[in-house]
Parts: sequence; C-alpha cells; structure tokens
Amino acid sequence: AVVSTQSTGDLDEVYFTVAIHHHTQYSVTRNTGIQISPGFKYKIGVRTVERFELDVSQGGKCNATQESNSYGAYDLESCHMECRDRVLHQKCDCVLWLPPINKFNYTACTLQQVQECGWPAYVDYVFTITDTD
Repeated sequence: AVVSTQSTGDLDEVYFTVAIHHHTQYSVTRNTGIQISPGFKYKIGVRTVERFELDVSQGGKCNATQESNSYGAYDLESCHMECRDRVLHQKCDCVLWLPPINKFNYTACTLQQVQECGWPAYVDYVFTITDTD
C-alpha cells in the first residue's frame, strides 16, 4: 500500500492506494491501485484473472521470448513502464522512478530535473500513448 495526500482547493485528501498483483510482477499503484480513505470500511472482491496476449508473430504486441524486464515478469503493464522509462531517459537523462530491477543503470531525476524536464516529458508520454485519434 502507498500512503498519499492530495490537495484539492481547501480540502486535503488522505488515502492509501492498494494494488493486488502476482508476486512476480511489480505494480504501478498510480495506474492500477484502489484508493481507500482511513476511517471507512471497504469490501473488495478479488479473483484471479489469466491474461492471454498474442505473440508478435501472431499479430499481437506481446514478445513471448522476453522472460523479464526491469519490472519483473514480462507483461503489457511492465512493458509500458519500461517504455516510459526509456522515453524519459532519452529526453531527460534520468527517470522519475527507479525500476525495481535497474537493468539499464538509470538514475533518478533530481527535483530540478523533474521540474524542468521529467514531469513535462512524463505528461507528454501519457498523452501520446493514450491518444485515441
């Protein structure tokens, strides 16, 4: 779980972000987590989901020959996170978050790098990969 705070106008929000994932994968709670506030009771149904993705040889986007990457077991989400790191490193010579398995010896951005390059590059990356046009 990750403890986060967020200010929205006059209100401060405090919440935990919980992400449940397979033990061989690292999850990004920003994308997949459930935000829960202290002082409330939550019931969340959990079930196992098995994902099948076509290999690139069959027209899919999954490279089945790749066993793992900087975020553990190879899957679509870890592929996106590694792609994000590669783009940020190319643009800023640093990454916002160091991957758990730092295969490419990335360095974390300083606060100045985050402000001047890292965050704008991250926002640009998010809008580029989510552009539906």
